[in-house]
Amino acid sequence: MDEISSSIPSAPPSMPEAPPEAPAAAPEAAPAEPAAPAGPADSFAAQAPGGQRDQGDTFQAAPATTDGVTAPAGGRTWDPTKDKEIPAGLPGDNYSPDKPGWHQYEVTNTIATADQQVSPEQMRDYMTRHAFPGQDPSKPITQQGEENTVRDPRGLGRDLQNGRWLTTGESDKIKTYTSNDGLSISNFTQPGHALHDGRITRTATQQPDGSWTMTTRGYGNNDGKFLGNNWLGGATANPYMAARLNEWQGQRIFNDVDRAMTANIRAHNPPR
Repeated sequence: MDEISSSIPSAPPSMPEAPPEAPAAAPEAAPAEPAAPAGPADSFAAQAPGGQRDQGDTFQAAPATTDGVTAPAGGRTWDPTKDKEIPAGLPGDNYSPDKPGWHQYEVTNTIATADQQVSPEQMRDYMTRHAFPGQDPSKPITQQGEENTVRDPRGLGRDLQNGRWLTTGESDKIKTYTSNDGLSISNFTQPGHALHDGRITRTATQQPDGSWTMTTRGYGNNDGKFLGNNWLGGATANPYMAARLNEWQGQRIFNDVDRAMTANIRAHNPPR
């Protein structure tokens, strides 16, 4: 599941330690943000009040490797041929590195800190509202196999996507499934998607300190028809190039999904 996006800036560097003879004064605490009005889960907003995206300051992108690709969670290499790690209740698949267009990537981000006190039940609701790129969080996933159209949340990517739709007449559709515990979702691309064929699985995990992380794993076998089945009958298909594009941009698009999710969670579960 992959779209076009820009690189995610890294976290700001830490301040150097002050010399012993002149310790730095502690910075004044920023004014507390007003808590969002309490309400049922269905009242969760698309993002922070007023549409501000800068409230997602608890977002922590995974570290980048020397080649600029986000490192796998915990620095390990994820091998779906040995451990697909499909949570209970999600569909299986037949994707394989032995087939053309193989791609895989994994990215983990912190989406809520311990002092936000997000409960598992609240996280299950957030999962349905941030399941795929471009989702309107006021319209959660409500059924297994629900079909939606992915939209790149960034300007340039969205313009390229719109141009492809106008040229080929095909849109980027997916089907979404939820795990038994509600803390994982999988999106499967549908024929006509620019980066068909593949899936992503997003899993929220509560850490021992109470914080939450989101891990997105993407893999599959691209058919390479990112110019569309209707463009020269798919004769321009290039599975290898599509797979490399998928790995390059997939991490970045889901970093942005996580950033929006972080802002939404912070708006409704501010630090206490």
